[in-house]
Order: sequence, then structure tokens, then C-alpha cells
Amino acid sequence: MPHNGQPLSCNNKRFQILLSPGPSPYVTIEGSLLKQLDAAMESQDEIEMEIIQEEIADVVCEACQPVFQQLAPLVEGGSGQMNLQSFLNPETFLLQLVTMDGKAKIIRREGVQATTTSQYGLKTIDKSLPRIYSREIQVLEQFVRKTIMKVLVDGQERCCKIGDDLTRGAVQRELVSLKEISDAGLAYSIRVPKLLGLIRSKSNEVIRILEDYIQPSLEASNLRQFNIETIAKSRRRKWASQIQESVLMLHMIGVVWGDGKAENVLIDVYDDAWIIDFGGSWTDGWVDKELAGTIQGDKQALNKITQFLLVE
Repeated sequence: MPHNGQPLSCNNKRFQILLSPGPSPYVTIEGSLLKQLDAAMESQDEIEMEIIQEEIADVVCEACQPVFQQLAPLVEGGSGQMNLQSFLNPETFLLQLVTMDGKAKIIRREGVQATTTSQYGLKTIDKSLPRIYSREIQVLEQFVRKTIMKVLVDGQERCCKIGDDLTRGAVQRELVSLKEISDAGLAYSIRVPKLLGLIRSKSNEVIRILEDYIQPSLEASNLRQFNIETIAKSRRRKWASQIQESVLMLHMIGVVWGDGKAENVLIDVYDDAWIIDFGGSWTDGWVDKELAGTIQGDKQALNKITQFLLVE
């Protein structure tokens, strides 16, 4: 099946890459990649999906270099940094990955308009949260398929999350969860990102949420990336205790973490454990599907994380 992947950005230009199996999908590079992607999607194996998506990204990025040089040359003296409004509405080109002489090449699809990601408004009736226009925010770094970003607001590093056609539900759930934590007076007691404000589009819609940016440890950006067997037991015990304390405090006010797993635990520069991602969902191996979005599911994830930390 054809695949229209997440856009790539280069020097404030956006490139949407089309992959199509064509008439001979088994003998082309793009056909082989799509076959692997379809298999991972059918199995609902998130790890396999991430692996093949990274492989596709590597192939596409290498093949795109000549196109980037032509359509998005580096502007002399430019920093490459842009405001959020410009980021949301860049000039966009539609390209296609094809196999030529046994190698992956990129061709431009002339006369075909590239699609843009829809920005959906989030539901909020709260009037107390600061509202900031996207043009007042500078993009510093992009994470997680460009749905999470490190940004600069009034000279302070912050994190913002997109509410688009793919992530609207997750961002809406995160907004509600973090607001409940704040309303309960626990924003400074639980190690979760604090809700700092709402981001408006040029049409005045609330499209993103602004949170604390948790500066990750230099060792690894999340718990899963640590080589646990080399970590002192005292540190592992501290992290396990901090994670358990945070989740139990959430449950006291009726908030469910949701997608509990090692990847959703950040270790910061002070060696403290923070839980992130209140967008819902579940991950096989950490939470059973039938327990997704429940306190029981959180408890199961806690047990798995404790096992991962080797502190049982």
C-alpha cells in the first residue's frame, strides 16, 4: 500500500515523501520497506514499527540530500531557527522515493500538491492558563516524529505538544490530566511536567500545550536507554521509589498515567525520575490491552518497571 510518511524539514522547508510499491514491489527498495512496515503494523509491534520507520528515514534522508541542496539551501548567516507559526506553515514540496539502477533516488512530483498537517483546536474552558501566540515561540529541537518540541518562550526552554489530526486525542488527554494535577495543588509535588500555558494559532485556536522542559541526564534521555546492570543499586532503588510515589499520588486524585513503561520515565540532570506522557494508549509487554487506561494498568506497569530496574 502507498505510504505518505511524516514530513522532513530542512532549512525551514518541508518535504513530504511518498513511498509506493509500484508494479514490482518485491524488487524495489521502496517496495521492500513498505512490505516490512505493513507487517509491523499488522502485528502491532511498536518496537518493530520504530525500527522499520527509522530504516525508512535513513534511506529517505540519504536520498534526499541532492534535493535539499537544490530546494532548501542554507541561507548564509541564518541560524536555521524559526518561530512556531513559520514551522507550522512552511513551504512544502512533494517528493517520491523510487529505485533507479538498484539505488534509492528521490524525484519531485511536479503538479501534485503536497498535503499539510491539519491543526485541530483543543477543547478548554479554563481561562486562567496563559495563552501564547505561536509566532512568539522559537523552535529549538523536535522530538518523537515532530509532535513534541523543545521551544524557547521569553528566554526559557519549554516543551510543547502538537494537537494535530494524529495526536489531538492524546494531547487533549494530557491537557486534562496535567490540569487536574495543577487544580489539586500537586503540580510541584509530583514529578510530572507542569502545565504552563496554551499555544494559539494565527486563527486564535488553541492547538498546543506548553509544559516544563525536563532536562535529561547526559547518560541517557529515558530510563529504557540506561544499561541497568551497570547502575548502582542505590540509584535504581531511588528511581523505583520516586516512580511509585508519583503514580500513587496521581491515583489519589483520580488521574491515571496510562502508557506506563520505561521509555516514559525521564531521568533528569539531578538524577531524579520523572513520569511523562499522559496521552493514553498502552504498550504490549508493559500493560495488558484490557487494562489500558486504568489504575490496574498503572499498577501492572509499575511492577514491570520495578522488574526492569532489578530492585524486586
